[in-house]
Amino acid sequence: GNFDITEIIPTNASSIYHISSEDPALLGERMSKYFSRWNPEVVKLKSEIQKTTDFDINYVFNLIDEEICIINLESNKTEQDKILVLEINDMGEAIRFFNGIGERYMLQTGDSLFKEQYGNYEIRKLPVSEFPKALVGPIADGFLDAYYLQFRNNLIFSNSLEQLKTLT
Repeated sequence: GNFDITEIIPTNASSIYHISSEDPALLGERMSKYFSRWNPEVVKLKSEIQKTTDFDINYVFNLIDEEICIINLESNKTEQDKILVLEINDMGEAIRFFNGIGERYMLQTGDSLFKEQYGNYEIRKLPVSEFPKALVGPIADGFLDAYYLQFRNNLIFSNSLEQLKTLT
C-alpha cells in the first residue's frame, strides 16, 4: 500500500523504526525463528500472552498490509511515550480481532472494558502488556499499556492515551 507515515509522525518524534514487507506473514515466521534462536525472552512473552489472554501474536502478521512503524517520542516524563503503527489489509477483521481480545478478557475477569469516543474515533485499550515487543522484539518495548484507534487504513497503538489523542 502507499503508506504515508508522514501524516502520522508527531513533530516530537525522537526515533523511528520502519519495517516494510511485501509478505508480512513470511516476515512474522522469520522473526519467530530469529527470536527463538537469539531472543528467547520474546518467545516467552509471546506464549505468556497467548496463555493469559488467548491472543495469538503471530496472527497479527496476517492482518498487516506492508508497513509497521515504531515511533519513540521525546518526553519529559520518566516513561517514554511510544507509538506503534500497523498498516492493515482488512480493517474489519483487524478490529474484530483486537476488540475481541479485550471483550474476552472482560468476560474472564469481570473487569470493565476501556472504551472512549474521541471525536470520530473510538479509542480502546488492549488488556495486554508489551504486545508490540512480542510482535517485533525489543525495539518496541515499553508498552505497559496499549491504547489504540483506527486511522484510515492503520491501527495506531500508544502507551499514552494523551499522545494517541494528539495524533488525530
